[in-house]
Formats: sequence, structure tokens, C-alpha cells
Amino acid sequence: MKNGVGTENLNTKEALELRLPIIPISVQVSIERKYKQLMEAFNTAMKGKIEDQEAQYKKNITKAESMLRDLISSTEAVIRGERDDI
Repeated sequence: MKNGVGTENLNTKEALELRLPIIPISVQVSIERKYKQLMEAFNTAMKGKIEDQEAQYKKNITKAESMLRDLISSTEAVIRGERDDI
């Protein structure tokens, strides 16, 4: 829906044609909970990196990356209507 030369814009008609998913509050809460869990793993990884604990860093960064991929995949499935919750 991009248009314009140099500076892209979106006119009112185009904006009104946008379809935005409405995600139930219960699903939003689940997304937030899982995001906080993955951030705990990420923060633990960063602590390990700062403290030069390579094994702790690798274990937790791998865990955080996996959790993020799963969260994105699950959220996209909810938006597509393939799942009801995360």
C-alpha cells in the first residue's frame, strides 16, 4: 500500500481499508507472560556474557532465541486464525 515518491504516505482511504487483527486480552496476557520468560533467559545470558561464563551465556541465549521463535510462530498462528491461544 506504499505510494508516493521520496516520502511515502498513506491516505485516509487506504488507512480505512487496513485490516487489523483484534487479539483477545487473554491471548495478549499469554504473549506478555511468555515474552517475560524469554527475557529472563536473555538477561541471564547477558549476565553470563558480562561475567565471562561462556557456558551460561550459550545455554541461555539459545533458550531465549528458541523461545522467541516459538512466540512469534504461535502469535502468527493466532492472527491467521489457526490457534485460539499461545
